[in-house]
Amino acid sequence: MIFRKDINGLRAIAVILVVAFHFKLSFISGGFAGVDVFFVISGYLMTMIIFSKLEAEKFSIIEFYVARASRIIPPLAFLCITLLILGWIFITPEDYRLLGKHSLASMVFLSNIAYLRESGYFDVSAYDKWLLHTWSLSVEWQFYIIYPIALTFIYKFLSLLKMRIAVLIFTILGFSLSLYMSFNYPDSAYYSLTSRGWELLAGACAYLFPFKFRRLKLKKYCEFLGVVFILISCFFDESSIWPGYLALFPVLGTFFIIQSNRQNSFITGNLLFQFIGRYSYSIYLWHWPVVVAFSYYSFSELYLGVIISLLLGFLSGKYIESIEFKRNIGIWSLIIFKPFLSVFVVATMGGAVFVFDGFRDRFSLLGIGKELVMPSRDNDYCFNTYTSNNFKVDKDVGVNCYLGDKNAQPNTLLFGDSYAGHSEPFLNEIFNKNGQSFQSITTNWCAPSFTSEYSGPYNAQSYQQCLLNRKYLESNYERYDNIIIAGSWDSIKSTNGFEEVKKLIKTISDSGVNIVILSAPYRFIKNPLNGFLKEYYLGVDYDIKGYTGQDQLMSQANEELKILSDDIDNVFYIGRNSLYNKNNEFKVDDIDGFIPYTFDGTHISVLGSKESARHFMGKEDYNILKKMLFPTTLN
Repeated sequence: MIFRKDINGLRAIAVILVVAFHFKLSFISGGFAGVDVFFVISGYLMTMIIFSKLEAEKFSIIEFYVARASRIIPPLAFLCITLLILGWIFITPEDYRLLGKHSLASMVFLSNIAYLRESGYFDVSAYDKWLLHTWSLSVEWQFYIIYPIALTFIYKFLSLLKMRIAVLIFTILGFSLSLYMSFNYPDSAYYSLTSRGWELLAGACAYLFPFKFRRLKLKKYCEFLGVVFILISCFFDESSIWPGYLALFPVLGTFFIIQSNRQNSFITGNLLFQFIGRYSYSIYLWHWPVVVAFSYYSFSELYLGVIISLLLGFLSGKYIESIEFKRNIGIWSLIIFKPFLSVFVVATMGGAVFVFDGFRDRFSLLGIGKELVMPSRDNDYCFNTYTSNNFKVDKDVGVNCYLGDKNAQPNTLLFGDSYAGHSEPFLNEIFNKNGQSFQSITTNWCAPSFTSEYSGPYNAQSYQQCLLNRKYLESNYERYDNIIIAGSWDSIKSTNGFEEVKKLIKTISDSGVNIVILSAPYRFIKNPLNGFLKEYYLGVDYDIKGYTGQDQLMSQANEELKILSDDIDNVFYIGRNSLYNKNNEFKVDDIDGFIPYTFDGTHISVLGSKESARHFMGKEDYNILKKMLFPTTLN
């Protein structure tokens, strides 16, 4: 292959955009478009390799995979091993457990799927995911696996000319699919090959349909247009629907610069861009862990982080990425091919860290650490979450779960989404104390409603379970004396679902059934539990006030429900002051410092929910609730 200085310079532009965006350098709000630039470049180069060798009747899929693995895997494996070693010492057990999971997913190039599954409910802050950036590598590798096989198969039936047309058609279809997914399934669109594949195929089209310029000026104009398009994409921001149609700007910009093929361009060929482009892959690999480390330990010198990223990328590129491996090997030799062996070794290490729960035994918080999680059926509560390995859509399984004193006949139903789910330990303590039981029907995003309105993704399995739950509620609510509802009131308020919740309250209360509304807890801008754990384990200063700032809509929604309850006699609203300490933290014997009620910045942990019950039982609202729920008891 002939070395293309313009493509090397494009790599530099791409990595500069991404690094500047992740370090929040204010002059580039749309730097995430750098990933799209990388995709187009990869599609171009892979198509050049495959088609040129198909034409010469010398293409080997095995050699193709070996060549890709030789360059991509060693720096990634070295990064993962380094993080796993340092993580043992410097990060908390829960974060270390997550690092193990993500190391495994990254090494087998499935991290985009792992991060997609984590998006939405219980989403850990991006700045606690040390390998989040590897999602793009997984997308590329999935393309590398499928693309040569598909082309080799098509080559048996079509000429190279017709194959070019086929690639163009798939590019157009892929773009159409990306548009559909971006507007209907934004999380999937961002992370998946199905919505990103057209960007790699756009690079393929740049090779298969080269422009022919009769004058040098036309090449300059083409390059200039490409640069303008990429610059425009720098001014998008995280609120943009992406990839969507806006991704045309970085994709077409890269396409035009590749087509212009200017090897003496000052824009792409200058010495600085050539240097950065040479080490762009390793810089990309190392910059994000540096970003996370600076956030993790509250370092504010962001330009220092950029310098460290460049230095680590240079060292990795010079001493790891440049290692040469024997590439002319047979299929059986793949088993002992060193890059593939490193995949097995690092994936096993990461899997062990995940399976053994971040090796929590290293730390003395183990006694309560097991309760700093979400209540679910996996830990003997009722919340029926799609994130559980045992989850299945089933009416009977979904509605038949009971807590409290199970020897008593339940006359109270808890219904709602994960915010109702995280209230189960709270209610379990109260009902046990009063010798009563309750039925709990809770699943993800399932706000109290009789309609099909849903605040989560409609393609989630929990949506189908939610419809079953609501059908049961609509048919059976009059059987109960009391119904307790809870929800993520801010996210529900941002949809039509909030009005449906109010209608449900009115309908059920008019039937004579008591309604208890639980206020939603404080929504933090980032997870304060990580701050507490870092202080406890690592001595990093922590103050919960530094995590506040995203609660306005939640507070408004709580207030609306309180006002509604004041106008209806058999509707009782329990406010935050009755449920939680004012500072949203509590104290546990033998543990220094105050522990946040939340385990993820919004949901309450099992331990936090139990402590909330102890707090609540010292409030006047507890006596009011007892009279409503347990009128025949003496407690």
